[in-house]
Amino acid sequence: MRQDRNLTINYVASGIMSVSGLSRFERGEVMTTLENLVKLLNRMNINMTEYLYRVNRHLWTPSIVFFRELTNALRAGNSARIKELAQSEKEKIVAADDPNDQYRLNTVVAAAALAILDGPDPSSDDIKLVTDYLFNTEDWLQYELHLVGFILTYLDAKQLMRISQSIFRRASEYLKMVDNAQSAAEVELNILALLLHKRLLDEAEILIRRLDESRLTTRISSELFNFSSLVAVYHQLRQSNPSITDANKEFAADDAVMRSHNLVGDADGLKHQREIIIAGD
Repeated sequence: MRQDRNLTINYVASGIMSVSGLSRFERGEVMTTLENLVKLLNRMNINMTEYLYRVNRHLWTPSIVFFRELTNALRAGNSARIKELAQSEKEKIVAADDPNDQYRLNTVVAAAALAILDGPDPSSDDIKLVTDYLFNTEDWLQYELHLVGFILTYLDAKQLMRISQSIFRRASEYLKMVDNAQSAAEVELNILALLLHKRLLDEAEILIRRLDESRLTTRISSELFNFSSLVAVYHQLRQSNPSITDANKEFAADDAVMRSHNLVGDADGLKHQREIIIAGD
């Protein structure tokens, strides 16, 4: 990576470690401390995520690959592929009785994804396995948010609100990175959509206020319209605006802006989401 960036070994090593030490580290002959590694990466203007991506031969971590494959299979309606992923994760389970075994947790979310298409719902015990893991984990990172995204429909109002609050409390440092904030915003907006669909309007109002105060969605331009659309749906269900017409005007204004920016697919998606929520069960 150093050579690809046209940096001399003397420049990168200066004040951090010896030139010979860095040379041996680059050849894989010796290890270095995490402190030195961070300093070397900073010297080269490379962040840790980029470094790990490179040393993993341009592949993301296995868990990221799994969730990406699972998401793609779900979007394509490919139940056979989801079953393959579930079986693959099941075969990797290290300790079947360990509630923190990631492969065991992954089989549960794969089952939840399959249930959306044509499979049976995961058992309540399986869902509890995932929620227990989440609520016993103090720091939520990308893996935890991926887990959350697949089990939301199986949670009651109290659990949904606890998940929402936990994202702000347990993933506070994680949210400082834009990509991570987007993942969190997507989960929060999915929770809001579920609350509205279930007509849990008091809980929805609390979440809307929390999101508005945190500015989580307004920092992520791609989620701003989604949030605004869901707020308009909330007003229509609550009829807290002077009339339902006002709520429709809110949505129509956002819809027009999105279409004027060639976001036709996104606009159609939000319109469909709104129709489903308004229709209810």
